[in-house]
Amino acid sequence: MTGPPKDLFYPLESQRSFERISARIKEAILDRSLKPGDRLPSEAELATRFAVSRQTIREALRTLEQTGFLGTPKKGATGGTTVQNTIAEAIAGLFVDALRMESVSVEEVNVARKAIEGVIVRFAIENADDEDIRLLEENIAESRAQIDAGGMSTDSVLEFHRLVACAAKNYVFEIVVNALLFVLRGILMRNPPKLVTSLRSIESHRLLLEALKSRDVELGREIMLEHLQEVFVYIKSGETERR
Repeated sequence: MTGPPKDLFYPLESQRSFERISARIKEAILDRSLKPGDRLPSEAELATRFAVSRQTIREALRTLEQTGFLGTPKKGATGGTTVQNTIAEAIAGLFVDALRMESVSVEEVNVARKAIEGVIVRFAIENADDEDIRLLEENIAESRAQIDAGGMSTDSVLEFHRLVACAAKNYVFEIVVNALLFVLRGILMRNPPKLVTSLRSIESHRLLLEALKSRDVELGREIMLEHLQEVFVYIKSGETERR
């Protein structure tokens, strides 16, 4: 594991130094001077290089942790703070907060999923490689195994949609789908799918995978939209029952 160049860290103006420091480290990550897995110098060393207090360094690092650029510091000889790309997860959390602030409806989430995943499935069918197909097959098998064992398959069923987004080979799609799935998971936690609903989802996934293997874009899109509508109807029926 390589360390960062020493000239990345130098004294800054004292006013709101933690923001300037976090911006400097973030820029180093974005321009690849610092890469995922690289370990930053200790708090004490950073404080010396930037000519600020250790508390200021802690605030700067905490900001970068919260925004997904750094991992949580670990203790011990092999510990410290490392560069870690969890930005997509951070975005998903902010996305959920934004939706809750605006009281976004299930209907709006459904329309967004259809518009976005209806497009993504086309790119997935066109771009999926053997590894994508293998991962999707394993996901379907895992979902079935969880149900056969008497458990819930909600997380693995949602994971299928993330894998489809990955197969599209567009990181923007992955970020957006992750955020939508984060929202959907919260909804389903309040109204867990019944066995028949989970089985129907898995069957829809199987049919979608077959369309992907045969590179049938129109069929794949049709299956995806029907599947998303079924999920929406189930969620709405659950809302009605709770009233």
